[in-house]
Amino acid sequence: METWNAAVAAGRDTAFGRLPETMAPISEPPFYFGRVRPIVINTQGGPRHDVRQRVLDPFGAPIPGLYAAGELGSLFGHIYMSGGNLAECVVGGRTAGRQAAEARSRALQPEA
Repeated sequence: METWNAAVAAGRDTAFGRLPETMAPISEPPFYFGRVRPIVINTQGGPRHDVRQRVLDPFGAPIPGLYAAGELGSLFGHIYMSGGNLAECVVGGRTAGRQAAEARSRALQPEA
């Protein structure tokens, strides 16, 4: 990140030749890392889900305890996105994980 941020400050990407207007510093955590390789796999379709990543039944109601992550039920299922699904995998996975943890926490709370 130090190398990248120095390149941003200098306005010059010597490693990959990015244009300065496409560069922004990485400065505020949390940070996430994933190795990316020049290979593409993609799936289409799958169960529908809502913005909380809850899988929906055929009538549009959330199925309790069932969450989708990654390309499963991708909102881009009608087109081929190539590497664009990576962000959906990270964001969808994090959202699904948080929702599942909150549901589990609520289930473990003693009734008042």
